[in-house]
Amino acid sequence: MDRIIIGEQVINQELEESMGPRVLIADADDVWLDICERGLCESGFTVETAQDGLACLAQLQRGPQPDVVVLELDMPWGGGDGVLAMLREEARLLDHGVVIVTGRVPPDVLSARTGIPISRCLRKPFHLDVLLNLVGGARMACAG
Repeated sequence: MDRIIIGEQVINQELEESMGPRVLIADADDVWLDICERGLCESGFTVETAQDGLACLAQLQRGPQPDVVVLELDMPWGGGDGVLAMLREEARLLDHGVVIVTGRVPPDVLSARTGIPISRCLRKPFHLDVLLNLVGGARMACAG
């Protein structure tokens, strides 16, 4: 078993490699967040969650970087717009796909407004299978 030692932190490389693709879901709605987290985990994804813009930014800065970010625009404390602005400024964070979740902004307006590549846009309400397909597609688009 290969180990990488960084300071006092030991990272088990085999464990990292065996984990599913990483997804960060950011949404203030606890029920929606729980449903999406469970569905993605059951489909083999490794999921982290954030309930506001500041928590999402902190996780993106701290790492490890997700393969896909599922981002609700209507979050408190910086909201999705604040996270998108930071992604636009931090080029290294644009290596992953972004799936926007909103009930208010049409996808074409959103793409023009953000100035960053957005993999997909979902309008609430939606079925979990749609999210699973979009997250998988966003991950593949970024990898290829």
